[in-house]
Amino acid sequence: MLDRWILKIYPGKPTPLGVSPHLNGVNFSIFSPSDQASLVVFEIGHIPPLITITLDPEFHKTGTVWHVYVEGLPKDFDYSWSFGKELFSDPYAKAIASPKHWGHKTTKRENFTRARYLSPRHFDWQEVKNPRHPIETLIIYEMHVRGFTHDPTSRTKMPGTYLGLIEKIPYLIELGINAVELLPIYEFNEEAYKKINPKTGVHLRDYWGYNPLQFFCPMKRYAAHQEIDSALIEFKTMVRELHKAGIEVILDVVYNHTGEGNAEGPVLSLKGIDRAGYYLIDSQNQLKNYSGCGNTLACNREPALSLIVNSLRYFIEEFHIDGFRFDLASILTRGDNGAPLEDPPLLKVIKEDPLCKTVKLIAESWDAGGLYQVGEFPKWSLFSEWNGKYRDVVRKFLKGEDRLAGAFATAISGSQDYYHSYPMQATHSINFVTCHDGFSLYDLVSYQEKHNEENGEENRDGTSDNASWNCGAEGPTEDPKIHILRERQMRNYTLALLISLGVPMLLMGDEYGQSHLGNNNTWCQDNPINWFNWKELVKEKYRLFRFFQKTIALRKAHPELHRKEFLDPQKILWHGIVPKEPDWSDTSHLVAFSRTLCENSEIFIAFHPYFAETLITLPVAANNQPWLQLIDTSLEAPNDFLDTPKKLDNQKEYSLQPYSAIVLIAGDLLSSC
Repeated sequence: MLDRWILKIYPGKPTPLGVSPHLNGVNFSIFSPSDQASLVVFEIGHIPPLITITLDPEFHKTGTVWHVYVEGLPKDFDYSWSFGKELFSDPYAKAIASPKHWGHKTTKRENFTRARYLSPRHFDWQEVKNPRHPIETLIIYEMHVRGFTHDPTSRTKMPGTYLGLIEKIPYLIELGINAVELLPIYEFNEEAYKKINPKTGVHLRDYWGYNPLQFFCPMKRYAAHQEIDSALIEFKTMVRELHKAGIEVILDVVYNHTGEGNAEGPVLSLKGIDRAGYYLIDSQNQLKNYSGCGNTLACNREPALSLIVNSLRYFIEEFHIDGFRFDLASILTRGDNGAPLEDPPLLKVIKEDPLCKTVKLIAESWDAGGLYQVGEFPKWSLFSEWNGKYRDVVRKFLKGEDRLAGAFATAISGSQDYYHSYPMQATHSINFVTCHDGFSLYDLVSYQEKHNEENGEENRDGTSDNASWNCGAEGPTEDPKIHILRERQMRNYTLALLISLGVPMLLMGDEYGQSHLGNNNTWCQDNPINWFNWKELVKEKYRLFRFFQKTIALRKAHPELHRKEFLDPQKILWHGIVPKEPDWSDTSHLVAFSRTLCENSEIFIAFHPYFAETLITLPVAANNQPWLQLIDTSLEAPNDFLDTPKKLDNQKEYSLQPYSAIVLIAGDLLSSC
């Protein structure tokens, strides 16, 4: 085989890490403190190595970086590094030799230890620019690439893929969202989970993908085609087409741990290259586990710090990504001893990086080790946060719990109790009621308890604290009154989310009331409970979907509903049963307010999560204009959100129905201010 190639080998350079083309050859560079290293190169699709190059530390090592420059290699090839006997994947690889087909069960270690070098390819971005929406205008849609179109009801040509998502862009536009937040798309092994669904006997999978094996490789099995560069080309195509439609792309990234797991987990890359360097290790030489997934990256020291920052830069520069949501971001603040640092080096580097500081950065400000930092990340200047406090307060108040009226009012006003320090603003709060982790919106109003038995862990997994209410029956029911109440509650949650200051995030499928059958931890369920059911969407289109669509449009049309700054207390009037007399007592279940949105235009909003009808006195609108009914969540579609606002017969009083919310307007608020 060797006589097919005339190879020339030189010392090479220590930077950049990974594989980079230069003149007539390629430079290989990897961090490892090992005293020996070999580079093993393979022809793609071949088992025997093309060549094994044993490096001499005198010529091929600078500090703790091994490097070599090789001329005469194939245009594209596979390669691995060895620091003894085993082969390991390059952490900076841009592709790997992973299976081409989703769900392919493989015991071949080389599928995840062979990195793949693909010579530079031209991609035509067609001069499409990033939308760069101001963050206060975002309507984020959290979604799963595979789950969005894999169900047969999607009728897409390329279901479950990057290209399949493109086919549904018109739907995203119709809904009104302008940013998608994609669950992990870095390479992971969906077959790593070994348990069986005890109900169906089907092998469970890592469907969500929160166990990355590489930080530079788009998931190959989300590509529609199987050419060696399909994942790169199709992922870029998806981003380009979303940008054409004015939709930003935010990636959910997992830099807190890797899919190499605990001590019993596979040794594929970082654990073999430099276990003690890349991971946090305790005094017994065991992997620390603040992630709940077996290991924790040493994010605030080299080499992990540079690995993370270079990964971010690569996706910004190469794939035109608009932002990142950092999973279990509190780990990014932990030092070597596990304690949070006052000024984490990683966050400082991200803050000062010329590329990273140009995109949206969102932190999930907690971790599995008990660190909870909501309100902390914005002090490092660039980060917004998933506001878990917002979720908890809104869920509890709208299901009727006591002692929460004031907290609810604060939450929908931008959570200034958490983001009051200069220069924090309302947009530091990413507001959500539901997300991939937990109950869907329908399940939030349909289940009192989690039902995770099909995950194979005897219902021990997933949180037991859901702040949910089943409205009178657990799960499916034939009772029409319960159905009506559940739909009303879903509208209440949706309205609260979309009129709150901050940045709203919606969960894929909530707009048609998708149920996960009470499972609040569906990470391993690659089946219809996670797949978007397009048939159900058609059935519900003029009900819940319509309410989502119109409420999104209302928010987008009025700058005051998506303002970046907190409200001036003089610009909002809080009310109770009578105007200007809000009730913040422990037993209050009414939060109402009015505010000016445009010149000579006013809005009145009231939330009433209480079991009895309540008669309220309405405030006098600006310039004595009449109040018009726009929204009443107690009414069924299309009366829940009127296409043409209707003048109230009674301008002095309004009867709030149990568990309902209303929006009244005075003046012309349906046109943009």
